Amino acid sequence: MVKVIGILGPMGSGKTTAAKYIQNKFGYTLITMGDLVRKLAAAEGLPPTRENLQKIQKIYTSKYGDTYFINEVIHEIREKKLEKAIIDGMRRVCDVTVPLEEFKNNILLILIDADPKIRFERIKKRGRPGAPKTFEEFKKQEKKEFELFNFEKSFSYAHVTIENNSDLDDFYRRVEETLKRYNFT
Repeated sequence: MVKVIGILGPMGSGKTTAAKYIQNKFGYTLITMGDLVRKLAAAEGLPPTRENLQKIQKIYTSKYGDTYFINEVIHEIREKKLEKAIIDGMRRVCDVTVPLEEFKNNILLILIDADPKIRFERIKKRGRPGAPKTFEEFKKQEKKEFELFNFEKSFSYAHVTIENNSDLDDFYRRVEETLKRYNFT
């Protein structure tokens, strides 16, 4: 029986940090939804800026339906017969509802969140293409993403929220406690 963990959260909250920790500590196979989009952007010769990735997502979901990317993830989990999978970067409502329907009681949705100013500082340090340079740009970019992906609705499906406003040791402790509480270790 497969166990699936879905990670949601706004930009810079620590989604990938949590996902990689779970992968390394508990042996989950990590599937990053953004990597699917980045591969498509690379194939089109586009740099992986947030704008280009959003454009690619829009093209593929317009052509193949809103569930295109999450169906690709579910197909990978089923095809590889994974026993433990973690999906990093669920965004759209269907990215959450489709796996909930598919995996029923064998999925744990974790919302990672943090104070906006902390998230902005993390994003600046990351230095990815198209990253906001000012806190005002960050807020505009985030507002656009909340509207584009209907984050409010997507995030409402989370079984649990982990705040990531402290240091890494505290964050990892919270992640581990959550997995133990829900029997997903």
